[in-house]
Amino acid sequence: MRRDVMKCLILCLVISQMVISTAALTTNNRILLSTAVVGTALAFSVSGDYVFSVEELALLSAGIMFLSFYNRDSATSGTSTPTCTAPDYIQDSLLGCYRLQVGALLTYDQAKLLCQADGGRLLLVNSEAEATRLQSLLMSAGIQRLWVQGTRSAVGTPYLADDGTPLPYTGPTGVLNNNEPNSVRLSYESSNVQLGFVGYSTTDTLNAFICEI
Repeated sequence: MRRDVMKCLILCLVISQMVISTAALTTNNRILLSTAVVGTALAFSVSGDYVFSVEELALLSAGIMFLSFYNRDSATSGTSTPTCTAPDYIQDSLLGCYRLQVGALLTYDQAKLLCQADGGRLLLVNSEAEATRLQSLLMSAGIQRLWVQGTRSAVGTPYLADDGTPLPYTGPTGVLNNNEPNSVRLSYESSNVQLGFVGYSTTDTLNAFICEI
């Protein structure tokens, strides 16, 4: 009689586990593990090789419930590690982890080296939304122009990102000053005269700049 009761209890656990597995949106390791545990326990019990005590059944039930319902993501959500920890860098929903340098004006190549020393690079503008956000930063900082990522070997060739791929976004009208001599380094400008991406020379122009990590 006692053995039959325990078999019924184990059978209930199996049915409950099947419901949990079916209701899950995706199969994960916890469901697979708890299913294996229950299946093994049922096989031993039904065959008569092993009869579980009340204490063992309680422990088995608690283990299955923990494996099925414990959410590791929820348990650690309050202790997530910050992703933007470099000194003087700010996290932005559009621009990511960035640092705006407006104090010392540098050439493009100097600014690029300084960003690399931080473990980053000059900001690569990927979309109209990012360009609009960058324009807002310029206005807030009271500056009209800064270096962003983009170089080319000579006038008449396209501007490229650091990895050699075409720039993902250059605005609705493309790069201004595109045909000016020595305009081989890219900046972003927000002034009464020009708004958008503007090409300048590699050595003669000093600008503020923005890095990203």
